[in-house]
Order: sequence, then C-alpha cells, then structure tokens
Amino acid sequence: MTPLVLDPSAPHGRFDGRVLFGRSERPLFVPKGNDDFVREAIQLFVRSGVRRGLATLMLKIDHWLPQLRLLQTVKSMPLPLPEIYAELGISEERLALYYGSPGPLRKLTIYSSSTDRSVIKIALQPSADEMISNERKILALLAEHRIGVDFVPALLGHGQLSCGRRFVRTSVLPSGRRESRFGPMHRAFLVELYAHHTGASGWAQGRSYRSLQTQFAAIRNNLDDANRALLEAVVGDIAVLSGKEPVAQCIVHGDFAPWNIAVTNERLWVFDWENAVKHGNPLHDFLHFHLISEALLRRSQRSAVLKRLLADASRHLAFVAGEAPTPSLVAALTLHYLAEVVIFFCAADGTLRHSHPVIKSYLLLMQTRHSWLPGVSGNKEAAHER
Repeated sequence: MTPLVLDPSAPHGRFDGRVLFGRSERPLFVPKGNDDFVREAIQLFVRSGVRRGLATLMLKIDHWLPQLRLLQTVKSMPLPLPEIYAELGISEERLALYYGSPGPLRKLTIYSSSTDRSVIKIALQPSADEMISNERKILALLAEHRIGVDFVPALLGHGQLSCGRRFVRTSVLPSGRRESRFGPMHRAFLVELYAHHTGASGWAQGRSYRSLQTQFAAIRNNLDDANRALLEAVVGDIAVLSGKEPVAQCIVHGDFAPWNIAVTNERLWVFDWENAVKHGNPLHDFLHFHLISEALLRRSQRSAVLKRLLADASRHLAFVAGEAPTPSLVAALTLHYLAEVVIFFCAADGTLRHSHPVIKSYLLLMQTRHSWLPGVSGNKEAAHER
C-alpha cells in the first residue's frame, strides 16, 4: 500500500484534524473534538466492524494520552479546501474527509453536518469527473421515475467547483450492518431495478454487448498477446452462447457489493452509484455480489461452487424476468460480467495489472471457463499448464 502523502507546506487551506488509517490507501480525516460527529463519520465511512472498533480505540487513546502522538495531525491538505468550504456552504468544524481508492478514479468524500447532513463527492482529478457526473445522472433518473425510493440516496445538488473538479451532493443514508449474504431484500431491490428494463432482443444485438465490444476495442492495444486473445475469445463466446434468445437490459448498480449496502431495521440502503448504467446486464449485480468479495480476498473459486452459483443465477433471472433462461444464456451473461469488470479496470488504469486480485481471479475464471460453464470449449491445454 502507498499511504497518502500530505505536504505540510502545501499552499492550500488548513484542516485542523486527525488522521485515522493514515498509513493505508484510504485515510479518514476527522475534526478534533466533537466526538458525536466523529462517531457518525466512522459509522459512515468505516465498513468493517473490526476497523470501527480500532478507530474508536485509537481516538480514545489519542484523547487520554496525547503525548503518544498516536494519530497524525494535519494542518493543511493538497487541495483548495477554503474555496470548497465557501462554494459548498459547509463549515470546516463540521466535516470529515475520506479519500477513496487510489488511482485515476479517486474521489474525496466529505461528510458534512453544517446544516442538513449530506455527503459530497469531489473528483480529485479530471479522470474521475465522468464518474461523478454519471452518479448525478443515474440518481436523477431514479428520482424521476421513482425507482428505488426506499433504497437510494436523494440527489441534493451537483456542479463544477472553481478548481475545475465535478461534485455531487446526496442525502446521507442510515448506517447499518453490512450483510454478506444475498437475501430477499437484495432480490427485491434488483427486481425493482429490472422492472424498468428496455425492450428485449438477442443479447448480441443489444446496447450492452455493443458497448462491451467498444470498450474492448479501446483497450486491446494495452493488452499482452495472451490476454488479448483470451478476451477476444470470450467476447466471441458471449455472442455464440446468447444466441437469439430475447433478454432485456436494465438499470445496473455496477458495484453491488456488501460495502455499498447497509441494512437497518430490516431495510436495505444502496449507495455509491458512480458505476451504474441504464442499459446493463440483468445478472451483473447478482454475480458481482457473490464474486467480487471472494476475488478481493484472493479466494480461489472451485468449479462445483461456480456451477451452483450459475444455478442460483438462473433462478434469480427467472424470478426477476418472469421466465426461465436457458443455461447458455446464463453462461453468456456470466462471461459478459467477467469481461466487463476486467476491461473496466484496464481502462481505468491504462494497463492490465495482473497483480490486482480481481483481475487475476476473473482472468483465471475466463481461462478455465470450459470446466464450469455449459457449452464453452475453452483452452484446456492453457488451463492445464497454469
């Protein structure tokens, strides 16, 4: 991990606060004092219960034994905070700052309680502007059609700051437990998204597949020969397997994972809509929920487990669409999901990072697809060599 480097001599405005997890990739900056607000910020930004407990303990030790200097103190930050405070109408004493995942799509998230509580996301570089704008568009679409009213944050504002970066402001969803198992509440949410689908057609003739082809064409020169050939074969398999069976495209959250979902009082809340699309794969969110956490934990997926997941995916699609899909269509949509995620990471980074746990896991799943997907030939020799 590469910790965020803060320059105390930076010319931009001060932030008189403390740093939690300052040696990690995603530090959290909280104000001094105001313990109730700090606890709220920890609940909002720290997803792991263990890390929440650790953060609370560190703050207590820092309060009672300040001479230990357990937490780094920040006096300035490398971005124009005073201008941001003024333009967004927030007070520096009533906000917490969270740096998202590093890379071209990195964002700063501000939790503010100056007036009404809100969350403000700001692109930290031009390459992240599109994601901020996309979240604004999707939340506006959901509000216009009253989709997910009981599930999603309300769009409160958006625009461009004088520093040039895009921002979006939303309401704060209740903090709650992170549910690692897919249940009826998750299915009800995905059913509501699917209910606003576009007309059904053969998958290879639809917008989502054409978009995948375009995205692949944009990054193909950034791939080595072996992975270029693998993705070409997978994109071709998707067209063959999907056949002419009609399937609808629907709104897809894009990062439907336990860390973007909170459950409180048996209600589901879903946030972080920056990866959402209007015309997407109806199995994307279901598969993402089940596969992304395992990949990040570097757990290998066995063929028997994947075959059971495909059976569950088939039942899920039958439930939301009202008609049972063929095994070949489920296989095609699964390959589409895997390829789309790998291409997304490659496009964001400008290269294919084989060390990334998700890329490594999903490439292996595509390489060994013959062993767990129905109707896929695959390259058994290459898989055996691995």
